Amino acid sequence: MKMKNLSIVCMLQLSAFLSACNASPIEYGVEGLSDRFCLPEKYAPSTPFWMPIDPSEYSRGFFVSGCWKPGLHDESCELPPHVLSVGVSSKSNFSGWLWQDFPEDSFIRRLPTRAGTKIETVGQENLVVVYNENLWGSKYVWRKAEENQSSALSLGDGDSLEAICAQENAVNSDGTKINPTICERRVLGRDYYISYKFESNAPTPLSLSSLDEKIFRTLDKWRCK
Repeated sequence: MKMKNLSIVCMLQLSAFLSACNASPIEYGVEGLSDRFCLPEKYAPSTPFWMPIDPSEYSRGFFVSGCWKPGLHDESCELPPHVLSVGVSSKSNFSGWLWQDFPEDSFIRRLPTRAGTKIETVGQENLVVVYNENLWGSKYVWRKAEENQSSALSLGDGDSLEAICAQENAVNSDGTKINPTICERRVLGRDYYISYKFESNAPTPLSLSSLDEKIFRTLDKWRCK
């Protein structure tokens, strides 16, 4: 009986210890930014207790978990419900997503001239999609600069990479297989830059500025008071 009571006491003490450890939310920072971010637990990145992160890591940037699940949109999510994840980093780490920001020998710069590559215009949004199904499954969505719009099927300085998208395999909550279009986008904000993944409701996302604004607005709301 004494051993049983001792086990119960130990369990209660462990529970109290863990509760105390989790009582205060972890503050995250971004290198070069004085403000800190207090993430709600629902969106904070999960780390196994046996792999603690050096607290200094929380000052360099951070990762936010979105609410997206295959086939489900959580309308109660503070982030847009079709966002999978958001990475937040220092402005100094942003290398740019303009055509001239990529090295001339990079895959992105060489792709338009490779055999089998297709370049297609999309709607009236001054967008072009570049892809080569023989080389890679991703599609590169570019927005043409105003001065380059006369050469719609070629890319040049000033054109900006809007997103990189690909169809992925996923399984719905009911077990059915789906192929959502998952895109990645990078955006430079006023104080920091974000790299986020989201599900697009169309093969090619047309306008993303409003999505950018919603994400920045949510992140800024989480700045510690």
